[in-house]
Amino acid sequence: MRTDVAVTQERLIPTRPAAVWSVVADPAMQERLDGRVRLESSSGADGEVGSGYVLAIRVAPLVKMRLTYDVVEADPESRLVAHVTRKGVRYGEQHAELTSGPDGTLLRWTVVVSVGPVTARIAEQSVAQQLTPWLDAVAREAQAVGPA
Repeated sequence: MRTDVAVTQERLIPTRPAAVWSVVADPAMQERLDGRVRLESSSGADGEVGSGYVLAIRVAPLVKMRLTYDVVEADPESRLVAHVTRKGVRYGEQHAELTSGPDGTLLRWTVVVSVGPVTARIAEQSVAQQLTPWLDAVAREAQAVGPA
């Protein structure tokens, strides 16, 4: 029996939603956001429903995992949802919510992973540890795209 583990973090990024969206909706940015990741392929228009991409992620020195992301919801500069599969089996989801404010854009990112109940706590800790530097990288890249 599998269970879903969800981890949500937020980051206030001092730039406009369009700049943040350009980073989170573009699969090619994943390599810049996480050095463990390589984009293997993409299809469709970035950040649009029906688009997708495949990432190879180095999870250990000699171990790679391939994940397929399919965008199932998209509201440009506001919301993005992707279903994630591994070898054709549901692996989880990722949700982005962008909210514009006077100090920039609040990015709320949720990662949902489907894991066995024994590994749920470890998965939650691992996702939280990986999400923090990833959001820092999103903020860095979005600010480079354009000022507030």
